[in-house]
Amino acid sequence: MTDEELIRRWREKRDDSDFRELADRHFDQVRWLVLCAVRDNAMTEDLVQEIFFKVARKLDRFEGKAAFSTWLYRIALNTVNTHQTSRRDRKTQPLADDDPPQADSADQPDRAAECRELDAAIRDAVRDLPDSLRNAISLTAMNGFSPTEAAEIENCTLSSMYRRLHDARKILKERLEKFL
Repeated sequence: MTDEELIRRWREKRDDSDFRELADRHFDQVRWLVLCAVRDNAMTEDLVQEIFFKVARKLDRFEGKAAFSTWLYRIALNTVNTHQTSRRDRKTQPLADDDPPQADSADQPDRAAECRELDAAIRDAVRDLPDSLRNAISLTAMNGFSPTEAAEIENCTLSSMYRRLHDARKILKERLEKFL
């Protein structure tokens, strides 16, 4: 059964199991999208819950002009952007369990320190990008969407998405120049 068929059935019967199935299909991707943006496990869980509450409240308004997943990821990005804007001045915390493996500090203390510094610099540089550029990088580089899919989610043209990616990479390259 497709997402759209599940939505149609949910609208007819209002069966919570239909919504749960729909949410289960997309939960991991939405969680990863949010996690890449906020880099905080507890905040990710709160935002994902908020996103699916919004989806449940707005599902009757889904018109099917785009794929359900596109509509869902748009809601997710808007929720993350609102959160990021309201907390712009706070520093994000590194992830405890999901940080990339780093050199053993007992064997290579200098290398481990460099890895931690680079990780923090990348996290800060991505966090400080304007929303549209951060979303472009998050959708493509961190979440594996094609530029075409990212443009659809962001409701922009493909050329705009390519421009955003170019601009984001240029800014990140400048901010991370000392590591290159």
